[in-house]
Amino acid sequence: MLESQLEQKCMGYARASGWWEVKIMRCSRNGIPDRVLGFNGHTVFVEFKQPNGRLSPFQQREHSAMRRCGMTVWVIDSYEMFKGLIDARSYTQPPQAD
Repeated sequence: MLESQLEQKCMGYARASGWWEVKIMRCSRNGIPDRVLGFNGHTVFVEFKQPNGRLSPFQQREHSAMRRCGMTVWVIDSYEMFKGLIDARSYTQPPQAD
């Protein structure tokens, strides 16, 4: 499956599950993930790869920097992996308002 096909299929599932999502268009920094998703207090950055695809050095650097700042970055190479991660986070309780 092409990376673009995987991304399209996964985003369809995310939207059907009630997640907000947006594609991150090319910005001034190389290596930024493909999408940002949000649901029920979770914010997740997603990088799509073909099965067994590898991150570029720019992606490795940026993802590591994001994780050091407490951000969640998923590298997805299969629909099943994505679905499992979405399902696991779709049934958690929303954060309580102060």
